[in-house]
Amino acid sequence: MVHPLRDFCLAVALFVVGLAAALWGLPAVESETPRVLHTVALSVGGLCAFFGFFITLNFGWALRLQQRLRRGDTVIARWKVPPDLMRLHVAAEARREGMKPHWRPSSHDVASGLEVIFGPEVVLLGNYLYSIPSSGMQSIRAVRLEPGPPPVLEFQTQLYMTKGHSVPSLTVSKGLLRVPAAGQEEVEAVRRYFQEVLSGTRLIAPDRWGWRIRLGLRTAACCFVLLLVGWGMAEAMDWRADNAAGIVAIGFLILGPIGTVAGLFLAGAARVFELQQRGKA
Repeated sequence: MVHPLRDFCLAVALFVVGLAAALWGLPAVESETPRVLHTVALSVGGLCAFFGFFITLNFGWALRLQQRLRRGDTVIARWKVPPDLMRLHVAAEARREGMKPHWRPSSHDVASGLEVIFGPEVVLLGNYLYSIPSSGMQSIRAVRLEPGPPPVLEFQTQLYMTKGHSVPSLTVSKGLLRVPAAGQEEVEAVRRYFQEVLSGTRLIAPDRWGWRIRLGLRTAACCFVLLLVGWGMAEAMDWRADNAAGIVAIGFLILGPIGTVAGLFLAGAARVFELQQRGKA
């Protein structure tokens, strides 16, 4: 869950400060005896600018999506939960036992009422944006309606994440997203919509995983060819690496297996997510 405007501003600040630090430390590149401060500024600032740039793009997309939802583009449902129902919701959530949900309303949401806007794979809760696709590293796995007052739409969520440092492993984190509503009929329509998405009868972006499967297989095939070419070059030169051709052969022998495995992994993961998207996994 992100706060698009706040997170976008922080990302821009990270990029600008990092870029400024890197430019200030740039003399360290040309100096024969660079100052330690310049070297640190160039290294740290360059990293901050590099990552800040991509984070800015990510949150810029989220901010644009938020603005489109508020304009009414690609909206499938929209309502406002009045303050009296928000107070009932907060009180009911405080009494509820079990797993804590990802999102809790702020005091501002309770005092002035909460605007809820659903897009095809996203929900905007006040100023917070939450992605709710049916497949991928983060996805929803079930949806149900809990009668009120106020009625609550509950999504069971799933997130794949790495665990461990020396030997990282993939683990699954379960969670909940609970969204209050103003009326039973409008929220039931949203529940039916996402139930169709989960069952695969309603497909959003049908080729989302298909092009990734093709990319992974093509990458694996190309890298396997590089491996064979590198092997042939190395054999022809009696496995010598004291010239340019030998270095190229070694590069192919290193890149080939890594790219082949990476491409097959990408294709395999995309295939699993495609089956998930179509309600077959």
